[in-house]
Amino acid sequence: RAGRSERERLEGIFQEADKDGTGHLNREELRSAIKNVFAQTPDDKELSFIMKEADTNPPEGRLGMNELVQAISAWRCYQEEFKEGSELEELFEEYDTDGGGSLSQEQLQSLLSSYGGREVSEEVAADVLKRADNLKDGEISKFELKLAIAHWFQMYVQSLEGDDDDGDDDDDDHALP
Repeated sequence: RAGRSERERLEGIFQEADKDGTGHLNREELRSAIKNVFAQTPDDKELSFIMKEADTNPPEGRLGMNELVQAISAWRCYQEEFKEGSELEELFEEYDTDGGGSLSQEQLQSLLSSYGGREVSEEVAADVLKRADNLKDGEISKFELKLAIAHWFQMYVQSLEGDDDDGDDDDDDHALP
């Protein structure tokens, strides 16, 4: 939750960005507000993700003041996670081999295999992609990468829970999904 002075600052930014005076921000008004706060402009995919995360009345596509606070928080977290030289930024860039700004299922499969140190099947990569693809565009954007890794890790932990019925302490049979 934003502190009082931060909230007042955001209210001013909200009023300035609300060009049509509706009391809600559309996509372009949100883009302007984010640029005003961070001096950086989100691209279309980033903006779609922020709208999806912050819009409490989807598919309305308009954000009120409280939703703006959520959108600013989401953008701030994203900027922190993917700042230049961060582990996630480097990981994403390494596997975004075509420079398209998102990962295909094949690129995600390679990333997860490398990240986990063991081969990840096409089926697992497809399942992770389906679960983490919040934009529903068939790819994993930077915003979605952390979620994809979390889904994949959750699958791995669940596979461990049912695997230890043989009574030995050998972890060799615990392959990553």
